[in-house]
Amino acid sequence: MQVYIWGTGKMAEICKQDLLPNINILGFIESIRSKSEFCGIKVISGSELADKEYDYVILANSHEKEIETEFMLDEKKTIYYLLTISQTDSGRILFNRKNQLELISKLFKSQRNLNVTNAARSIMPCISVQVGDIKLLFAKDDNLISNDMIGYNRIYSEDEMLFFHKIAPKKQEGYFLDIGANVGTTSIYFRKKLQSNLNYIAFEPLKENVIYLKMNCILNECEDIKIENLGVSNKDMPRKMFLFDGASGSAMVSDDKGAKQECNFTTLDKYVYKNNILPKEISYIWADVQCHELEMVQGAKKTLKESDASLFIEFNVEEYKTQEGKCEHFINLLKEIYKFFICYEQYSEGKIGIRDTKELENLPDEITTPFCNILLMK
Repeated sequence: MQVYIWGTGKMAEICKQDLLPNINILGFIESIRSKSEFCGIKVISGSELADKEYDYVILANSHEKEIETEFMLDEKKTIYYLLTISQTDSGRILFNRKNQLELISKLFKSQRNLNVTNAARSIMPCISVQVGDIKLLFAKDDNLISNDMIGYNRIYSEDEMLFFHKIAPKKQEGYFLDIGANVGTTSIYFRKKLQSNLNYIAFEPLKENVIYLKMNCILNECEDIKIENLGVSNKDMPRKMFLFDGASGSAMVSDDKGAKQECNFTTLDKYVYKNNILPKEISYIWADVQCHELEMVQGAKKTLKESDASLFIEFNVEEYKTQEGKCEHFINLLKEIYKFFICYEQYSEGKIGIRDTKELENLPDEITTPFCNILLMK
């Protein structure tokens, strides 16, 4: 891979040291050239770049935005290299964009097909957050998941995942279904940290999220996670989705006029039948489907009844209360399938533990937040 590094300061020197062996530095760049060489490599001026052939230009300079605008750089061939945005006292989180270098280096090193490489190009520049050995890429305008990870010094929803893994009956084999996988935080965390021996399937309806999901799996060496560009609902048909600004691809199914992106959906019952998966082979289900919980469970009813899988699902209580009968319908459906439940928020506050699903009907009045997370078990 052929790259130029924009900058001739300390940041550029560190960037050079970070590059993997299969990345060739064609030269360093200064907006106005003041030297002929840097670190023994030729220096060119910014105006000369337009005539050069290269794969990427890496901006290792504190004036990156001004450079990108002034020299009209191709965004898809531009990588930001920032070292100073945020680092916690514990050092667990390093928030920068240098993981993009590792991603594209891995793509070139393994000579992946052109579609995957072009997909990587399409999401540059983006935000990178690292917690321990887990590296995640997010859209450059994200201010939700990446900010949460930095602010709380953890993987997004890490506490909820640890709770799920601790309380749910342990299964040493079978399938883990991640429904509403977004960019892969749940699948990758479970796969790397908790149970590597399961077969992971990540369902995500938004195409842009699927690109990040694929890249994050490559970065974290979790390519055995099967990715399905599908939503899960009660009908096998396309549905329109409303996207939330700055929320890392968060979206919800909506018939509102503002819902612009059409995505493919299927039912879980149809999917497992079509893919020769027996319900008894499903061990865990994690579902975060943004107010589409009822429809998801409706389309999975046969599978859930025949499976012993534990289900961890977000319950958007406040939204459901605005639609007459929907709250009751959802609760009655869960009671028909499951025997026990725990509300994560109540459990984490030390209030209530495992309960019979007959008590689910009390939950909407007990919860003071817009939504809660519930673990359901047989």
